[in-house]
Amino acid sequence: MSKFIPKKIILDQLIKSKNKRISFFHYKNQKFWLKQKESSSYIKLLLNKNASNRLMKEKILLTKLGKLGMPVPDVIDFGEDYFILSDVGDAIVNIIEPVNTFYSKIHPKFHKNGNPIKEKILTKASIGLAMLHKKGYSHGRPSIKDICLKNNKIYFIDFEENKNNGDIINQQVRDLIIFIHSLYRFLGIRHKPINRIINAYRLNGGEKIWQISKNKIQKWFWLRYFFIFFKNSGSKDVSPVYWVFNFFKSQKNL
Repeated sequence: MSKFIPKKIILDQLIKSKNKRISFFHYKNQKFWLKQKESSSYIKLLLNKNASNRLMKEKILLTKLGKLGMPVPDVIDFGEDYFILSDVGDAIVNIIEPVNTFYSKIHPKFHKNGNPIKEKILTKASIGLAMLHKKGYSHGRPSIKDICLKNNKIYFIDFEENKNNGDIINQQVRDLIIFIHSLYRFLGIRHKPINRIINAYRLNGGEKIWQISKNKIQKWFWLRYFFIFFKNSGSKDVSPVYWVFNFFKSQKNL
């Protein structure tokens, strides 16, 4: 794929997409994503006074990860307040939901027993997260809304800031817990498939972070008794918290 896009095209897109944090455009039958710093309202300036710095840090991180062969978009072009990325397909949450709906219609037991196609995609995401952690990096918020699939390959997008210090282990632990929460949020209460998906993470370099995560979350098991009241009736963010605790509890001796 050609990485050259004329500056005039880029300037036109910056004007068209003014005040939009993320937008896309097409050039020579290829799709590209434009990411800019937050718009310059007074409130956002107060909350995001270092938006340009964070944008550049993300650009530097993506470039570094790309050189390491990590599953991230290519940085095509960049400026002080923007960068342009190659297209890496659709978020896997948007891919697995139609698959789930289709199979539920043709097979009544499908929704209860799980979906091998969905599980295969999520296993790829799990292995990709393990690869990222093995190289000493974290994502910050690896929900399956921020993991894409293109040509049967997983890509991570929308990285949060990585801290270049000894806290990387805690960041990776946070990654894993958020990922498991995301599985319960979008996959539902599917203990066996989720167990297999996380086992793929462990078998591909994530065992150390798994063990640290398990030990850390044990200290918070008492919160499970509070979230039990919301396990079936809470919001999409709250209900999965109970099942995350439940998942780790079931793995206590593993």
